[in-house]
Amino acid sequence: MDADVKLIDDFCSRHNLVWAIDCATVEPVILGEHDSKIYCYDIANSKLAIAFVPDEQKECWSYIMGSMLRAHFEIIRDGRCESYAAFDPMSEGQSLLALSIAGIKPAKNSARKRARMVEVITAARQRKGRATELKNKAKMRELKAAGVYLDREDVRNAADYLTGSSDWLHGRLASTD
Repeated sequence: MDADVKLIDDFCSRHNLVWAIDCATVEPVILGEHDSKIYCYDIANSKLAIAFVPDEQKECWSYIMGSMLRAHFEIIRDGRCESYAAFDPMSEGQSLLALSIAGIKPAKNSARKRARMVEVITAARQRKGRATELKNKAKMRELKAAGVYLDREDVRNAADYLTGSSDWLHGRLASTD
């Protein structure tokens, strides 16, 4: 199981929650009310984050931010349209506050549903990995067809080209002329 999936799944297990998959990024998220969500923020330090939309009532917004600061949340971004704050999922107080702010409630049969989500995200990531690999191979064939010689160091640097940066390719084409 990938580290981000394990982090979210363990959090959900402790609080009887169900998580979903963000289709755009193929990452696990816990969806809440009013477009709020809890997601993996810092996998290395086992931190989750909450993304939420400020309430229209300023008094309520101030209360939420004050509560988060008193609970030692790390405010990532505090904006008028959306805010983000990181928290330690092992801290019961921070976890319950994050769930309350996001409007996330326990779900029935959450263990069975989470097990199914692990299967689904694993398969989706494998498909995405294969698609990316095929795309990269096609780009490499394209480079070879353009007459670009690739040694081992070039293959490592070609990641810039494969992610859309043309600086490496431009320099490589200039050096072959």
